[in-house]
Amino acid sequence: MNNTFICLLIFFPLISSVASLFIKDEQYGRIYAVIISAAELILCVFAAINYKGAVCEITGVLAGSFALKLNELSCVYIIIISGAWLVSAVVSLEYMHHYHNTKLYYFCYLITLAMTVGVFLSADFMSAFVCFEVMSFSSFVWVIFEENDSSVYAAKTYLGVAILGSMFMFLGMGIISSRLGTLNFDELRNITIFQNDYSMIFASGLMIVVGFGAKAAVFPLHVWLPKAHPVAPAPASALLSGLLTKVGIFGIIGVTATMFYGNIDFGIVLWVLSLLTMFIGAFLAVMSDNFKRTLACSSMSQIGFILMGISCYAILGEEASVATTGTVGYMMNHSVFKCLLFSVAAVIYMNTHKLNLNDIRGFGRNKTILKLIFLIGCLGIGAIPLFSGYISKTLIHEALLECAHHLPDWVISCSELIFMISGGCTIAYMSKLFVCVFVEKNDDAKVQEKYDGMKKYMSVPTTAVLLILCGVIIIFGNGEFLIHTLNIANAFFAVPELHHIPHFFGWHELQGAVKSICIAACVYLFVIRKFTLKGSKYVNPFSFDLQNNVYMPLIGIITDTGHKILSVFGENKLSMPAAKAVMNTSYSVLSLFGENIITKPLSGFIMSVYGMISNIISSSLDALVFIVNCLPFVKGHKEGSIHLGNSLSDAVGIILDKFTHQDKFQIYLAEMERNISKTWNNITNSFSYALLMTVVGLSIVLLFVVII
Repeated sequence: MNNTFICLLIFFPLISSVASLFIKDEQYGRIYAVIISAAELILCVFAAINYKGAVCEITGVLAGSFALKLNELSCVYIIIISGAWLVSAVVSLEYMHHYHNTKLYYFCYLITLAMTVGVFLSADFMSAFVCFEVMSFSSFVWVIFEENDSSVYAAKTYLGVAILGSMFMFLGMGIISSRLGTLNFDELRNITIFQNDYSMIFASGLMIVVGFGAKAAVFPLHVWLPKAHPVAPAPASALLSGLLTKVGIFGIIGVTATMFYGNIDFGIVLWVLSLLTMFIGAFLAVMSDNFKRTLACSSMSQIGFILMGISCYAILGEEASVATTGTVGYMMNHSVFKCLLFSVAAVIYMNTHKLNLNDIRGFGRNKTILKLIFLIGCLGIGAIPLFSGYISKTLIHEALLECAHHLPDWVISCSELIFMISGGCTIAYMSKLFVCVFVEKNDDAKVQEKYDGMKKYMSVPTTAVLLILCGVIIIFGNGEFLIHTLNIANAFFAVPELHHIPHFFGWHELQGAVKSICIAACVYLFVIRKFTLKGSKYVNPFSFDLQNNVYMPLIGIITDTGHKILSVFGENKLSMPAAKAVMNTSYSVLSLFGENIITKPLSGFIMSVYGMISNIISSSLDALVFIVNCLPFVKGHKEGSIHLGNSLSDAVGIILDKFTHQDKFQIYLAEMERNISKTWNNITNSFSYALLMTVVGLSIVLLFVVII
């Protein structure tokens, strides 16, 4: 039955985003975003309760239809998405107060909300792909919002990786559609036999994983994440880390659940990626000396743990109830943790306008509420018993051990070791942040005195929503309550509900937490205190950048090599002689039959007319400015003739100043023209990098097509 109500979950914030552009007062714009986010949360809760299993199909688009379905997993996660957006909107009330021209930010804020919900509601890969792409471009504005060199560089990387991933995703979808005849999730589940096309379907599945993995910050496509989070506004960083990465995870879950359910080969690929992602992300976080960058690298590591759960699901098949429950639980918990922790980062930045650990050191020493909030977030993400992170991480660890029936013992042993070390590193780098900001004193006594004197450092609404998140972390620290809440999502994975609930607080399960705490103590004392502290300053001793040191030089080598090959075998041997022959022949024909008789005089006349019109247009605005300044009523305003912007902005501004007897319109329009030009240049520079990534992606696609 076609139910249009679930379409409202997408189109309500989408239409609201357009309406936000007509709100003149930026304060009302921030309040408007809170209202729309709260309304979306109410709609999502109502839909999850009353419309589970509902479908909606809009035909005649996307070479077929735009198909939505409120499945068991989306029932859980659209509530988390809309709730996180509401928290971010409340924090933005205070955080965005000092920013100007925030209309574009909130316009893209609501579009991204609509498209993120749209991905989780998608009933097929094509609908998910469209929502995914719009979401990528709208969230791009968050990264470039500051419009400084760092944000432009980060935006280039973000957009480039997104486009490169999209190329792979689209190619994989095309192969699946051509070989299996459908992209619908439910229909793909029923196609269980494709032995004749196994290699091709397997390769296409991995291509889709590359596309979604780029958004999820899976290694080695994580390079955008440590760059984007520090430069984006903190409320946006919370959503980038806590929710948009889960869109990528949802795509990987979709591929696994529909085509590679119980496929050990596919599971092993995800297994390797998960170990690399969790360990490298933890290592980068340990080495970081920036508050938000540490949280960003932490997100990469946590995505590795979630990916481990998905790989266990792929390997275990119908016996994967523990893996699926742990995966969804970890997704939910990570979203809550990052909304909480990045909101604390927002509070710190609002008061200090700095994020380097040496600059914010000692900020929270006497701020009890903020200290308590951050401590609960640290305990949750560190998987300390009695907090929700411990439950989901324990479930994934149990799933890892259950894979011993399908994988060699040495693989399980090595994987468990990396799992424990990465978990220990999580506790260690969160301890570093807590000790630095809330325990140690700033090296500058005057700065410390200033920090200690800040009493109104956080608004009441921000405090309220952060305390609610703390309550969620504590409440879900009860394993049975969390599992009963998440069991509804297991139907999406086609596995039974988890009825055998582990004894989370028995010694066998607590051993993992104890080991992680011991590892954390070693990492903190012998790595963080020895290598990331030089004297009394926090430093980052690891300066290697995968993008700058590997990817860009490799792309340069490939493009240079390609150019040389084309120069040797193409232009000098074939292209150039052919082009010269065509040009000479064309010139001879024109000389005989056209140029001397008709073409040359006609072209000369056209160019003369064009030049005259261009001169008139280019000088008319300056003439208009001159005439206005010569009018009788402009006495005393000759200084307005100074060029502040371009000809158009100066002309309109001077006219408005003369008729209103004010001296603000020319300055205002000139500033607007400069801001527009700066933004446009930033975007075009970012797109130039993205286009380079597109060329690389297209080349790979073309090579693949040629090979098959």
